[in-house]
Amino acid sequence: MRGFQLNKVLGAGFLLASITVLSLVASAWGKDGPVTTDRTATNLTAFGPGLAWTREDADGRNRLASYTRISTLGSQPPPADLAVRASDSPFDPDLGVDRKGKPAIVYTRCGGVSGRNCDVYGFDGKVESKVRGASSSNCSEFAPSIWKGIIAFARSGSKRCNGLYLKGRGPMLRLDKRVPADTDIRGNRIAYLYTPGARRTVIRTITLSRQGGGSQIVVAGVRAQGERTRVTNPTFSGGYLYFLLEDLRRNDFIVGRSRGERQSVLQFSDRKLPGDVDSIGVDGGTVYYTNGRGVLQANPALKFSARD
Repeated sequence: MRGFQLNKVLGAGFLLASITVLSLVASAWGKDGPVTTDRTATNLTAFGPGLAWTREDADGRNRLASYTRISTLGSQPPPADLAVRASDSPFDPDLGVDRKGKPAIVYTRCGGVSGRNCDVYGFDGKVESKVRGASSSNCSEFAPSIWKGIIAFARSGSKRCNGLYLKGRGPMLRLDKRVPADTDIRGNRIAYLYTPGARRTVIRTITLSRQGGGSQIVVAGVRAQGERTRVTNPTFSGGYLYFLLEDLRRNDFIVGRSRGERQSVLQFSDRKLPGDVDSIGVDGGTVYYTNGRGVLQANPALKFSARD
């Protein structure tokens, strides 16, 4: 394995984005620096000093790429591919930690380019393996995320398959019959993107310790009063749940965040991100994103505030 070493990675209320959010962002783009200029990079994830994403090689196959920030003086090592098999379908990686607190990464492998017959895999820095309990022969599993060895993931197929699932040391649990398009897990909270139709996007959270509480909406895209917005990429970091907000009318992108609890106030970044942003990764206060021009770091750092 070149470059990135996995063992270096460590270091709801009911609120809708119904305001004209993007019209309130006055400042222009920053001078964001590239981590890589690979235009095929997408599906970004960040944790600690590590980043990972999927990219398309010259042969048309997809590779799982990574990058590790170092704190010592001198040149940074360039991004590198992890030592896992290439895939006909894009990877959807998530960086986290295993039960022992060691760096971990999970992702999906599918049967060909169809995006069907998918299973959840993990890579420990040496060996790639299918995740037991998060893979099956009768259903399709995808959109995984990991925290302390517990994996949240989506499953689709028959009605008996469909839903949001959790796999830890005990039996697998189905937490919701809704099928997520994306998940993230941190502590006892799970965030997931639900797309009930082509025109609607909703980010919901579930708190595992809340008996019978079910899920709650944190933020949703809207199509009303001339506004059309979409929310994607739920990402936990530093006590916040971050998300990407797209203004479909203006083709503008900003980052939002919330505490993810009932009556939490939505906050939005002080400036737009350039290009057609398709994924974000957040570590602490640092936001990274992909936009068809590579992987970029928001610079200067984004500032967040509530908007009336």
